[in-house]
Amino acid sequence: LKDVAPELQSFCALGQGGAILCAMLLLSPMTSKQHFCVLFAPLSLCLVDVLYRRRDPVVCSALVFVFLFGAMAGKDLLGEALHRQLAGYGSLTWCTLVCFATCGYVVRRVSKSAAKGGCDRQE
Repeated sequence: LKDVAPELQSFCALGQGGAILCAMLLLSPMTSKQHFCVLFAPLSLCLVDVLYRRRDPVVCSALVFVFLFGAMAGKDLLGEALHRQLAGYGSLTWCTLVCFATCGYVVRRVSKSAAKGGCDRQE
């Protein structure tokens, strides 16, 4: 984070913290459904990146994936049978992996643009 501008350091720190939280969820042998509320940090990073920085198709695709297979995959919306099938395929784990990869992608892109001296902000 040395090369990153001071106004972007907290953004990169949020991305690194979100990646750490995702790794914690993926590596923990005792993760329950309630622990996945910590995906709020990486999702907020992605939303801020899409809404205020740059509309990157990779980040938008990740947000759509997590919304469809995470938030919309509840019993009340899809029904019991489809909800159980998605849970059996590990939809929460896949959502966490997508969040982890997207955090790394966003932080790497921000640090690369800062090293070049530019800003990838969309006007």
